Order: sequence, then C-alpha cells, then structure tokens
Amino acid sequence: MKIYIQSNGVTMVGKPKQIQLMIKHYMNHYETIEEWIQASPTKSKSHLKLIQ
Repeated sequence: MKIYIQSNGVTMVGKPKQIQLMIKHYMNHYETIEEWIQASPTKSKSHLKLIQ
C-alpha cells in the first residue's frame, strides 16, 4: 500500500480493504484531510509504521 500526501489532497494506492482500513485509522487521528496534510511528516510516518 502506498500513500501520497500532496498539498491539495491524498492519494492511496492499494487493495480496497487496505484503503478502507487506512481511512478508518486516519479518521481516529484527524478530523479533516486538511489537518492530515498539514501534520508534521514525522507524525504521518509513525502512523504508517503502526499499520504496516
């Protein structure tokens, strides 16, 4: 699974079940996509390590 965080949005590439799981995970940490995009890069990376 790959996640590309860009200034105008987020692109997820992977199996549908993986994407659903990641969306649910990130919904627990951020209220909006904008908050997720603006979060510090180290914080986002640590979340990715937890899921993988």
